[in-house]
Amino acid sequence: FPSDWDSPSDYDWQKAYAYYPDITNIEFQELQLSWAKKMIDSGADAIWIDMLFAQARMFYELTKDPYHPAVKEAYEAALKQIDEIHKYAKKKGKYVYVGGWTNFLEIKDKNGEPVYPMPNFDFVVNMIWEDEVKNKNLSEERWNTFFTKVKKYLGNDTLILVFMDEAAVRWQDQPLGIFSQYLNKTEQAEFLEMADSFFSQKREEFNLPITFVYPLHGGWMGTNAKILSFGKFKVYDALAPEFETYETIKELAQRKNALGELKSVKVAVWYQYLTGGRVIGRSDEEAIKILKDLNVDLVRGWWRWKPLPFSPEDKQFEKVFGKEKFEKLVLSGQTWQDYENILKLFRKEMPNSIFMASFGLQFIPRAKDRDPITGEIITRDKAWQMTFDPQEHGFKMSKAEYQCIQAKKRHWVRKDINCKEVSEEFVKNNLSVYWGDPANKDWQNFAFHIAQKLIDGGADAIWIDQYLNPSANAIALYCLEEQGTIENCNFSKALKDERVKEIINAQRKFIDRIHKYGLSKGKYIFVGSWGVLGRIEAPQESVLIKDLVPNYDFVVTTISQEEVYNQKIDAQRWEEIVKKHKEIFGDIPMFVWFDTGYYYSPMHIFSQYLSKKEQAEFLEKVDRFFVDLSKKENLTIVFVYPVSGQMMGPWKEGEKMVLSFQCCCDSCKDKCLISGDQEKCGFGSYDALAPEFETYETIKELAQKKK
Repeated sequence: FPSDWDSPSDYDWQKAYAYYPDITNIEFQELQLSWAKKMIDSGADAIWIDMLFAQARMFYELTKDPYHPAVKEAYEAALKQIDEIHKYAKKKGKYVYVGGWTNFLEIKDKNGEPVYPMPNFDFVVNMIWEDEVKNKNLSEERWNTFFTKVKKYLGNDTLILVFMDEAAVRWQDQPLGIFSQYLNKTEQAEFLEMADSFFSQKREEFNLPITFVYPLHGGWMGTNAKILSFGKFKVYDALAPEFETYETIKELAQRKNALGELKSVKVAVWYQYLTGGRVIGRSDEEAIKILKDLNVDLVRGWWRWKPLPFSPEDKQFEKVFGKEKFEKLVLSGQTWQDYENILKLFRKEMPNSIFMASFGLQFIPRAKDRDPITGEIITRDKAWQMTFDPQEHGFKMSKAEYQCIQAKKRHWVRKDINCKEVSEEFVKNNLSVYWGDPANKDWQNFAFHIAQKLIDGGADAIWIDQYLNPSANAIALYCLEEQGTIENCNFSKALKDERVKEIINAQRKFIDRIHKYGLSKGKYIFVGSWGVLGRIEAPQESVLIKDLVPNYDFVVTTISQEEVYNQKIDAQRWEEIVKKHKEIFGDIPMFVWFDTGYYYSPMHIFSQYLSKKEQAEFLEKVDRFFVDLSKKENLTIVFVYPVSGQMMGPWKEGEKMVLSFQCCCDSCKDKCLISGDQEKCGFGSYDALAPEFETYETIKELAQKKK
């Protein structure tokens, strides 16, 4: 009716635009069904009926009697309409899904239980409330109550669609009106990301088919809407220049589809370089055959931790980095040309499997490096400009002290050096690797070019080692300088500090940049790093706070040194890891492997301190544990089999070394290109087919059980 009618006495049925129907009226029922039939005849697969049970609900509110004839008749008439639509569709040779609001659940007896039979709905809808949009915060309590109720009365199979209802009158009165008129472009995009993540998490938490409906086009924004689509229309459009949320919606949709593939991974292996077997006489084709025999869903198959030649004919690389390094990399198939070729072979032989490439943040930049896209040689001076300088970000610690401390943690400088006293020249000229500054534009471009090269070569996923360390270190600097302690620091204050936020935001944007580049190439790239490590490491664990972590698609964690040494999984530790994982990351997959690369790492203990038999038995034990844990927690948790290339060192002085393929000096000498890489017979990287370990058949048997 006209907007100037303020009371019932103003009502004139002859001037009203429309009338509220009577669901029990036979003629109206036929009219309503005629619309449904027309939609079905035109090809509709599903029909949503707005306010189907509203009359029954309103009469219940008026009479306060769920058994009142008016309530009962209206409810039964609504049930009849659903059944008639299903019957007509069946007659036409197809099944049509029918759904509506859940207000039928509000017609309750004195015990709070629904009085009438549940409708034969295939799906139900609910809307985000106005205040939730305005405050950009979804009510956990409200949605938990709703999903619990749906699960109780409608079971586990009824699809639940959640959307922002359109503004029938004023924009202030409905969610889509507030979304379009009150939130700016950035806030709209952020709200869509938040809502999509929230309801995806609820989907896993309640084991219900819950889906957030993206506002793409057509929702009415309100008669008084001022911000109009394309400057003209009062219906929302995600591509309109006034809103521009389409790219966000597109990325969310593609990620959701892609994550389904990642969540279905059952068999994952770590094969450091798929070309790496050449030095022991294993061809690239044989490496792929190993993966095929295991029926692999995902392989971590490349690791960029130092500059690589573009090809075996890269004379510039040989000149800049030295002939010995160049020839060694070429011999082991570690050139960008080899990377591209092995990916082509992998894609041809295993088109449905996921290839994960990786690089380490802690190795960017090296004092002498090369951009894999532009070919620019990064000199020591240029690399030093990219490194993290605390004072540039408002902290007190000098650049030299910071870089020295980071190097000392990794045993890259002598223990007796006092980092507070070293000069900048000393640190700059004596370190071969620096810790980069994620807020530095040159560093961002260089690191991104590494990711870009991996994507251009064919990677489906990228794992970045030690990705959050810069954020953690920024928090540590704040804690030391502002509170004098790390262990007892108030991290909530640290996370609000502008200097810390600058680093965290830069790291978040970098992951988003990788995702966007993948989409520009026509594919969604999975990006991940370390997740929950299962021990409190201030301030690292504090950075792993929901809504602060980057937009990861998966995370990795490691079996602990103690678990490997004792050959026993700590179930309580993993319960805590999973609990924290769900709080922080929601339902994204978790991959578990043996970490490597430091003294007494899990991989070192596994390979050097466990016998062949103990290794095989521990692999069986670990795999079974994570298969069971995954089912119990309704979360993708996959143990990654160590097939080839994991670093077993370093070794302490005098420690016994068990190397791979020590036979390269005698019985298998004819197959090997070199005798070893540790100044003695054999190689310092693990291989499940090596006679020293022989765990491949165990891995093969475990993998085949999963298919």
